[in-house]
Amino acid sequence: TESIVFKTIEDTEAVQALQNGDVDIIEPSGPTVDTKTSIENIGESVTMLTGPELTFSHIDLDQSENGVFKDLAVRQAFAKCVPREDIVEKFAKPIDENATVDNLREYQPGQEDYEEVLAGAPSASEYDEVDIEGAKKLLADAGKTEPVSVRLMFSSTSQLRADIVTLIKTSCDQAGFEIVPTPDKDWSAKLNEPGAWDAILFAWAGSGLAASAQSIYVSDGEQNYGKFASEELDKIWDQIAQSTDDEEVKELKTQAEEILAAEVYNVVLYANSGVVAHSSKMENVELNPSQNGITWNAYKWTKQA
Repeated sequence: TESIVFKTIEDTEAVQALQNGDVDIIEPSGPTVDTKTSIENIGESVTMLTGPELTFSHIDLDQSENGVFKDLAVRQAFAKCVPREDIVEKFAKPIDENATVDNLREYQPGQEDYEEVLAGAPSASEYDEVDIEGAKKLLADAGKTEPVSVRLMFSSTSQLRADIVTLIKTSCDQAGFEIVPTPDKDWSAKLNEPGAWDAILFAWAGSGLAASAQSIYVSDGEQNYGKFASEELDKIWDQIAQSTDDEEVKELKTQAEEILAAEVYNVVLYANSGVVAHSSKMENVELNPSQNGITWNAYKWTKQA
């Protein structure tokens, strides 16, 4: 392939652009069942690839000094009311029938070590089921006599995120929260802006590299947007970053997962399901679950005249 042209297209317009022949390949972010159905309806001129990704959707929480979620009890209450199984059933399984609730951050359900690490981090499975009454009690014990207002930010261009937030509001408003949907087209620019949000729904793109997520979880990490802090976890990540032993890294990450779950660093939802569609004239297009995306092997692409 002598040249590849990249075009910036709104996700809502990507399928139509592919059908019109304006582009030869698309990889929509946050694909919905409507996205998948629209691609299928194009017919044989287009080939679709689907599968689990290392990218996972989650809700980060403001745990700063003035943050809504600075108290562990409030974080625990929120985790108890987020309807994760319902979210997976409605938005993940229609795209990938094997999709499940994700309870870890460094390992996704499609990876071979997932179950072993999960077994070593018992707190990670503590919020498998919605517990409205348990959430109410936690908030009452924390002295919250009025509904806890939570500005839940998400991308204003994503219908999927909007639909997920609607489910969260329906559930958590029953538990003593007042979820305030906060769509924003500039959400990513506000991740590191103190006070711009109380909770924020987005996805981390996994690389598969052992220490790539260190800055997300350590106390002074540039990507630790919720300002979570744990000296014990900082030491564990220092060890992970220096280790070349896969088994040692897995053991250390199991310890890290337990701390992150027990302290409710954030609320993990599910591993994203990837959708790629390309002209059937193209060959050698392969889905890649990591953050490298579909262009990882573009040097092999060919296209029939």
